[in-house]
Amino acid sequence: MSGLLAGCADTRVEEARPVDGPAFSGPWAAEFRSHFDDAASDFERGVLADGEITDQEYSEMTDRFSGCLEAAGFDFSGFGRDGSYSATPLSPVDPDTSRQVTDDCGVESGERTIGALYTWITRNPENVDEASIVVDCLHRKGLVDAGYTAEDWTRENAVSSLPASIPADRKGEYEECAGDPLGLVDG
Repeated sequence: MSGLLAGCADTRVEEARPVDGPAFSGPWAAEFRSHFDDAASDFERGVLADGEITDQEYSEMTDRFSGCLEAAGFDFSGFGRDGSYSATPLSPVDPDTSRQVTDDCGVESGERTIGALYTWITRNPENVDEASIVVDCLHRKGLVDAGYTAEDWTRENAVSSLPASIPADRKGEYEECAGDPLGLVDG
């Protein structure tokens, strides 16, 4: 009889929630869960715990990241709209050391968790499929023909930073679509 009862049990999957962490909801819930679980500091967990990242929290993370880089002898020029940044060593240093410093500062400041999520959410608040929103933008700008699909973009983007279907003289417009496909970051 117990076999029958087990077969009738509710098998719906609930959102995973560890005993010691918050439950997340919304379009970015899985990413908040993952980043919260990977957080290296109380600062990160505190920022991520409510399932949103405010401009003030992002600013504090930026200050921590900048301070860490400056303490290590690097000049930090700020974040680009796509989350990219430039950190230039003030004295000669090999590439491996440079990468290690930026990685360590990313962990120490929360940049790798808070910064990444903030950027993703700012440019795509509903967490819509990335390839679809980029291709929609490419269509709006007339950069590709009407038959160009998300699958085409995914295939081409995997082999080149400028997909073959995009005219080289329109690279700037392509980069706008790739960086801010919904036009939300600068607009």
